[in-house]
Amino acid sequence: ATATAASVCKHQRSSGMLRCKASYTDICSIEDIRLAGNSLVAWPASLRNCRRVPHPQRDAKPFLRDKILCKASGGHVGNVQNNLAMGEWKGKNVALFRATDTVLDCGQGVIIDFPSWKAMREMLVTSRPEVTLSTKMLLKLAGNAEEEVA
Repeated sequence: ATATAASVCKHQRSSGMLRCKASYTDICSIEDIRLAGNSLVAWPASLRNCRRVPHPQRDAKPFLRDKILCKASGGHVGNVQNNLAMGEWKGKNVALFRATDTVLDCGQGVIIDFPSWKAMREMLVTSRPEVTLSTKMLLKLAGNAEEEVA
C-alpha cells in the first residue's frame, strides 16, 4: 500500500460507523458491513439516517433498484442493487456504498477516507472474496497508513 492509499484524520465522533462524508451522519455500523470483491456492502435493513428513492436508471439497468441518500446532506452515499454475484448476496437486494461519498469512523477520533474500496482491499492484502470488517482491523489499517505518511 502507498501513503496515498487512504487518508487518515483525527475527528471526535463515536465509534464504529460508516458515515456520510458531507455531514458525518451515521449510515451503517461497521459490524454490518462486508468487503465483497471491491465493493463495500450491507443489507438494506441495516441503513440508518438514509432515504431510498427509485434509481433514475432503473428502467435501463434493472439491477439498479434504489439510490441511497443521506437524510442530513442529501448526498448519494450508495445504491441498492441486486447484481452482486457472490455468496449470500447473490441475486438479493444489497446496499453498495460509494467510497467517494462515505468515510469509515473507527472511533478513538480516527476516520479513514479511502479513495476506493479497491484501495482498502489492497491495504488488507487478502484474496478472500468476502472480508468481514471490524473496528480493530480498520484501526490497524489507519495506523499503517499514518506510518507510511510520516
